[in-house]
Amino acid sequence: MDRGTLDKTIKRLNSSFELTESEVVDFLEFFEIECNEQIIEKLKKGETQEIFKKIVANIEANLKPEDKNYFYDKINLEIYPYIADTERKIEALRKKIDKITKAYIIETLDSDEQKIPFIEEIFPNEKDYEEIIYNMITVINSLSSDKLKLKYLTRLAELNNGKYDYKISMIVQSLKSNELKKQLLHKFSAFYQAEIIMTFDNDEEKIPFLDKFEDKHKAEIIKSFKNDDLKIKQLKNLKKEDTVRVIKSLKSDEEKIRYLHDFEDEDKALIIQSLKDDEKKIELLDRVLDNFAKACIVAKLKNEDKKVDLIDRFKDVKCRYEILQHIRSDEAKRKLLTKDLTEKERFFIFGKMSKRAMTEFFSDSNVQEKYKEMYETYQIIYENKFNEVEQERKYDSFGLPKSMTAGIEIEAEGKKNEIIINAKNLCGNKTKDDGSLENGVEVVSNVMHDTIENIDNIYQTTSVMKQLGLKVSQRCRRTCSYRCRLFNYT
Repeated sequence: MDRGTLDKTIKRLNSSFELTESEVVDFLEFFEIECNEQIIEKLKKGETQEIFKKIVANIEANLKPEDKNYFYDKINLEIYPYIADTERKIEALRKKIDKITKAYIIETLDSDEQKIPFIEEIFPNEKDYEEIIYNMITVINSLSSDKLKLKYLTRLAELNNGKYDYKISMIVQSLKSNELKKQLLHKFSAFYQAEIIMTFDNDEEKIPFLDKFEDKHKAEIIKSFKNDDLKIKQLKNLKKEDTVRVIKSLKSDEEKIRYLHDFEDEDKALIIQSLKDDEKKIELLDRVLDNFAKACIVAKLKNEDKKVDLIDRFKDVKCRYEILQHIRSDEAKRKLLTKDLTEKERFFIFGKMSKRAMTEFFSDSNVQEKYKEMYETYQIIYENKFNEVEQERKYDSFGLPKSMTAGIEIEAEGKKNEIIINAKNLCGNKTKDDGSLENGVEVVSNVMHDTIENIDNIYQTTSVMKQLGLKVSQRCRRTCSYRCRLFNYT
């Protein structure tokens, strides 16, 4: 890997903790990670460790020996949990860095012996207990010794005024010994007791506790069984609304299908969505009468092409958007654009594409002509080909002190809101979603001073918003929110 490519890679890697949802696909594709429904779900749940380990391992494997020090010096410390070199991690931990970053690195060290000195360094006190507690628990849970875990959970409970709450129960759940877990159960409320019992490594040891719980907690414990036959035997002891969660957890698609006739459309759809086989899900669509419930099944298919093919079965706007918003890959989005979509749907999909995919899409002059309005929108946002505002007025200062900074937010609505939000930038200002509006977008200025350049930028921005078809409605707030900072001003 040459130094220029390495610099780009490091820059992209360091930006990973500031990603918005719209940037995820492009980020993963840059590192050659396939972006599918399962990956997106993992990211939403915060399950990023496996993905980042793979990314960093691929980079490390392609580093020249002379580039390794350069790489480790340039990456953010937040990336250190994913590197392979334990000695470099320990070296970083000896530096003066904040407790939370240290906790992320400590968790990934190889042995308890390596972790203990650093755990003692970051162990919370009364002042920073709430700030560090969840990171501390993650570190303690990474220890291999139950004895050490018990020692630390006792100390944390003392700091927590003797309360054995959810935070402490997370450590108990990580213990290897079922007997130790049972000994600590009485210290927790029913909800946390159920959470702990669910982590027993033996189904038979969970069964004696079932009668102590109401249906909701009982269903969660049954759902945690590894053995499907034991789950099925317990179904008769649950209310109907609680059985759905257990049936969804069965390993066998055939067993799940066997119970479909017992449920109404909404629950049927949930069970069908949980099937492993896309073809079976499609075969069972007609077992569900409600169209939106059907759309929810299609939206959760693993195969993106199948979603695209099946969208024509739905005419209702709500059903179609349920499917459209679950299309993840740029390839499937491009395929969708060739279908018979409404203008609003087309701009919705277009707005979800990565910049790279849009550039490829519009590289063909025939496509540019066929989707003329979309292409013009792309040019305005990404190539800055907009009509410049002719300034006929004379600039007058607002009379603000030179040391004062200000910022404004501009709210508007329009069918092109998704692409504007996805671009994250309009004339140098940040763009973001505004859920209080219909097809809303909010443009947030940079830190401004009372200068002709800053004021003209706002004129230009609002002009471009108008060129993009954005309008102000009664839903756009008329109240003015502002933030100002005075530096050394008296």
